[in-house]
Amino acid sequence: MFAFSFSKVLRYYEFLAIILERCKNAGTEFHATLNALQTSFKDREGALSTEQSRLLENNSHSTLILHLEIESFYLFAKILLDKAARALEFYFGKAQRSPLDSHDDLTKNIKKYAAARNISIPGEELLEIVGRLKNDVSDYRDQEIAHEKSPRSMKGTASDAKGTARITTLRIYPTEKDKQVESKPPEEVLKQIDEYLRLLIIYIGSNRDKTALSQVTETKTNR
Repeated sequence: MFAFSFSKVLRYYEFLAIILERCKNAGTEFHATLNALQTSFKDREGALSTEQSRLLENNSHSTLILHLEIESFYLFAKILLDKAARALEFYFGKAQRSPLDSHDDLTKNIKKYAAARNISIPGEELLEIVGRLKNDVSDYRDQEIAHEKSPRSMKGTASDAKGTARITTLRIYPTEKDKQVESKPPEEVLKQIDEYLRLLIIYIGSNRDKTALSQVTETKTNR
């Protein structure tokens, strides 16, 4: 039961590894088409040539693919975090008024849940990274991908000197309340998830005597 539950987390981690590789390939293609387009405009004026029109179309397509892969990464990263929270609840059991049905629930309820299940939290590192992943993954996925509603939103692309690409969300006719939002590079997010899962394993291991699964096993054995 333990292996079956946590294998779902591993399954989505493997999905993320695949998507990350596709993100890197899409980023390489994006920069190649962008550089070719920018080069074609050097020392040239007037109407677009046939070649420039082709390069512009290629760049638009490569940008679309890049955004698809980055957003896919965030969607699956959110699923992984939710699966991890549910696996944790399955392992230690439910706590009244402190559900762990999602990563947002875990962020909000982890202290109350730990107290209710008499589980110790080893240090502040786990709490810190749980909160950071809520901000960097859960909130970004919810506010900028799944539930983004502003008709003034426009998606752009930013990249650094290393060629790491990110999606930027801009607002046309911006107000004082509007802020430019930028995704974290998928490579950086996956490193955070790696650290989170490492700390989660320590958390589970240090409290393994509190698991609800042993109670289930003992009950079935007695029967």
